[in-house]
Amino acid sequence: ITAVIKGYFNGRENLNIGANSQTIEQIFRTVITITLIEFIAQTTGFDTRVMAGGAAVATTLSEIVCFIYLYRYYVSVKKEIANEIRRSVNYKYKGIRKTIKDILKVSIPMSIGPIIGGINRNIDSLTIIRGLKKFMTETEAKLQYGILSGKIDTLVSFPLSFNSAFTSTLIPVVSSAKASNNLELASRKIRFSMLISILIGLPSTVGMIIFAKPILELLFPNQPSGELLLQISSISITFIMFNQNINAILHGLGKTIMPTIILTAGATIKLILNTILVQINPDNFIFGGTAGAALSTVISHIFVCTVSMHLVKKYVNIKFGIADIIKPILATLMMGICMVFTYQQLLCIFSEKLCILLTLLIAITIYFLLILVLKVFSEEEIKKIPFGSAVYNVLKVLKIYK
Repeated sequence: ITAVIKGYFNGRENLNIGANSQTIEQIFRTVITITLIEFIAQTTGFDTRVMAGGAAVATTLSEIVCFIYLYRYYVSVKKEIANEIRRSVNYKYKGIRKTIKDILKVSIPMSIGPIIGGINRNIDSLTIIRGLKKFMTETEAKLQYGILSGKIDTLVSFPLSFNSAFTSTLIPVVSSAKASNNLELASRKIRFSMLISILIGLPSTVGMIIFAKPILELLFPNQPSGELLLQISSISITFIMFNQNINAILHGLGKTIMPTIILTAGATIKLILNTILVQINPDNFIFGGTAGAALSTVISHIFVCTVSMHLVKKYVNIKFGIADIIKPILATLMMGICMVFTYQQLLCIFSEKLCILLTLLIAITIYFLLILVLKVFSEEEIKKIPFGSAVYNVLKVLKIYK
């Protein structure tokens, strides 16, 4: 029910409600979990089974609190929204059967996409251990699969969470623009979302390629292996972000079945490549074993991104120039050089773990400044980012923007 209410207000381009509900949910989950587990630990003598049950109860309670907030808000604005809809020029009453039919027509194809995505992820679990057993023991094969599915996938997925906020706004914006026949507005929103994906994806990839080993040693000091896997897998970050955006665009345009078809083709490619590459001993070929599985994932995402982008261009004129690609690449390369130089200098002063943390913080700052100096954003776009107006005024004083 909470998902329905969040989706409804997202469709009305009121994203604050979803953000507020998630904040409330996480605060309550944290407080209730800590309190419950501490109480259970003291009263049961640290019975881990009961403590785990307490954590599950805390999750349920936090969801209920989230639901109460959303439902109360919905009730408070329901009449106002109903009056607004009735006053609309385009308002047409639809019966319950027609409404259900319209919802199913959209929701079923959109639901198949995540199912295909889940199948895509399960391809590794079906093929890796079986393939690795050709040249290593089952225990070693399970360990290698655990490195890829546990550590590497978690690290690669982290930057994607920053892109999801922009993706969630694309569907209502594109569908609204299509309904009002104002695809120029949709084009500007799509371009901005794609630009954000590039600006997040490229430095994430470069950072993980250059500092794969230090990052793994920092986060997993007892099991830091997986350097090559992280370097290969990180290449897919920008393409996955593009795929997230493109899927949202196609859904907004009403082309809900197309992403499913393309994802199915991508999953098929991954399955074929996994079957071939995983069973090759990495001693004979560098992209054999789990590295082959990582490479097949990258190729699959590149294929899906290329085909999807071609489809989107048929329906929306995305104004994306060469400068929009070159400037982020230039900023990323300069950031990468600064990262290497900074890390080497800091190693003479601080411990290795502290060096990587300081290097990442300095790199983020340098990258942000390079984006501003290179004028990656237009004046209109820079005002859309958090504190954008204040940043723009400072840049204007510095005469970076006239």
